[in-house]
Amino acid sequence: MTLSIARISAPDDLRAAQDIIRRCGEAMRDRFGLEHWIPPYPLERLQQDALHKAVYAVHEDGALAGTFTIGTRGIDYLPGDFWADPAAPALYLSKLAIHPDRQGGGLGTWCMAQVEALAAALGCTVIRFDAIAAHSLLLRFYERLGYPVRGLTAVIDLQGREQNVAIFEKTLQNNVEF
Repeated sequence: MTLSIARISAPDDLRAAQDIIRRCGEAMRDRFGLEHWIPPYPLERLQQDALHKAVYAVHEDGALAGTFTIGTRGIDYLPGDFWADPAAPALYLSKLAIHPDRQGGGLGTWCMAQVEALAAALGCTVIRFDAIAAHSLLLRFYERLGYPVRGLTAVIDLQGREQNVAIFEKTLQNNVEF
């Protein structure tokens, strides 16, 4: 199996990434009754992310299998008092999505290792993100990777619904490599 990531910004690539997000949202709804990604993240917002952050496509044997977005600006809706050191140079992760047919085979773990390597290359010492608190399997996945929950907070999603999210932060070790 050959895995790779590539930063994307072309309209067709972003539409394909949004389709992965859509499929993940549908799978979470169908498997767990979670609707926080229904409807999916708007293409227009993903296009804006590609301008101000970095949107990545994840390929497995040449086929699109996932996506994630990273940036060094804080996430507006996450209060800074959750962070161990609010001034630490941080990488913020969002919209990590693995195609439902590819989940459970280690691709998410591989993506998180890539995120850590990208953070280190950018001089970031911590990675921060949130995840829907009602998805216990996802929370355990991140905790197994060494991301402790820093707290819980309520946020308003894109559809105006209140959602509880777990806040994660991990301090990187100096030995992260590509």
